[in-house]
Amino acid sequence: MRIQNALTAAIVLLATVVSPPAVANDVETLYQRAALGEQVAAIAPQIRDAIDATFAQHGDDHAPSDGLRHRITLTINSAFSTDAGEAAMLTELDRQLDEADRIRVLAWLESPLGMRILSAEQGAVHSSMAEYDAFLDEMANTPPSEQRLSVLKELDNTLGATEAGARLLMQLDLAISVAERGASDDTPLAWENLTDATIPSLSEYAAAVETHVLHHHLFAFRELSTREIKQYIAFASSPSGARYVLAVQRGLERALSNGTWQLAELLMRWRQSPEMIKTRLSS
Repeated sequence: MRIQNALTAAIVLLATVVSPPAVANDVETLYQRAALGEQVAAIAPQIRDAIDATFAQHGDDHAPSDGLRHRITLTINSAFSTDAGEAAMLTELDRQLDEADRIRVLAWLESPLGMRILSAEQGAVHSSMAEYDAFLDEMANTPPSEQRLSVLKELDNTLGATEAGARLLMQLDLAISVAERGASDDTPLAWENLTDATIPSLSEYAAAVETHVLHHHLFAFRELSTREIKQYIAFASSPSGARYVLAVQRGLERALSNGTWQLAELLMRWRQSPEMIKTRLSS
């Protein structure tokens, strides 16, 4: 299980980014104004980075050739394309949110606190590892209060962040396993060769991400008061807010799940007759 390679990817995919003012209330506008396209676009690069890290761990003797690595990259790009991810996200936004929900969510995104929350998330995602590590060191010397921890755990429960992160990590790990299996040798592959991965339980993944999610929230919201975080919880636990959170999580899961199975199919077909299959990017 490549938890270390995929863990950060799952947390990044869960983070919401800053959105500009809204001008309409359709799902496409919500998708654009919440900058969900940036989360969708991050899927393929995160999987490619994890694959590269896996190859690096195996050493030169087990690394694929440059040609094979290039083909695997193109196949990942095709299976996890931005267009496919956008379609998955729009499907869930449309399924989970009615017009009244979209109006309320857009109003939150445009509110001063909503923008402050989103800006804090964006800042955390784009911070350097050195800044994050320095924060953790400081926190070890000056631990947060029990009240602060309690409120952030309440936020985690409201957002379902740990559980959602575990499901995303499971999907990422499976996608990485499929890609790694496809790059393992030059022999033709059968479907079961690509899909017989042994996946740990959801509870194991949840245990792997729980502390990371808490640290992410502590870091992201370090400049926000406990009162402001409680207001965020109030929005996320409102009927429209809860449906929005669910829609984003399910949209990401749908994009990952659809992409993983397409990746398995593309790799199997390509390895059986490499000259007959082309990805969208290679045509």
